[in-house]
Order: sequence, then structure tokens, then C-alpha cells
Amino acid sequence: MQIIGYYLLKPFYPFIKVYHYTLLIFNLLPIYPLDGGRIMNILCSYFFNYLESIKISFLFSIFVLFSLFVYNLEHFNLNLLLMIIVLFYKLIDFYRKRYYYYEKFLLERYLYSFSFKRVKHISSIRNFFFFLNDYFKRVFNVKKR
Repeated sequence: MQIIGYYLLKPFYPFIKVYHYTLLIFNLLPIYPLDGGRIMNILCSYFFNYLESIKISFLFSIFVLFSLFVYNLEHFNLNLLLMIIVLFYKLIDFYRKRYYYYEKFLLERYLYSFSFKRVKHISSIRNFFFFLNDYFKRVFNVKKR
């Protein structure tokens, strides 16, 4: 049955592939409700504090949305216009709740005990295998008899 479906849908694979990649690229745009905006917020939080990274990602998202709007004025597309409106609404909603997200970030940081282990630098392949051996012993609780 799968073979029949394969041969029936084979002519549509190029269209499905283009649709898939279009969604992938659109989702990686640095507009905050999308995944690209969240990635940009994480990258900004490495260099700035969390509240400033939220502001920077908000401003950059507004810039990208404005650029998409200008592009849409030149090449009008109703679907793109509706997506810009929805993304702008979600972005304004995110900006209104920025202090809530900041307090949530602080509470998660202090309420849960995160135990970050030190990074062990491996300088040779022999040390790497010793590291793996110790790691599996700790994970699977292997004890000597």
C-alpha cells in the first residue's frame, strides 16, 4: 500500500519540498513569537542581562516585521499581510508581558536547584575513553563486586 502511495505522490514531491523549506525559513525569521526570535533572545542573553536581551529581541523583531511590511507594500500578498498583523499582535502582547517573563525567569532560577557540573576538558583519545567509562558507571550505577 505504501508503494502505491509513493508512486501516486511522487509528482508532488517537489511542491511538498518547497513548502517544507518555506516553512522552515519563515520559522527561523528573528521575530519573537517564532523560533528564530527565541534563538536570538537566547544568543542576546549571553552578552546582556535577560531584561535587556528581551528589549533587544523586541526591537529587532519590530525592524524585521517593518521590513516585511515594506516588502509587502511593493509585492502585495494577502497571506503575508495577515501573518504580519498576527505576528505584530503577538509581539505587542509579548512586550506587555515582558516583566512577567522576567519574573518567571528569576523565579525559575531561584526555585529550582540546578546542579551544573564542571566541564571536563579532554586532551587525548585515551582520556576520552576513561571519561566515557566513568560516565557510564555513574549513569548505570555499575559497582565492582
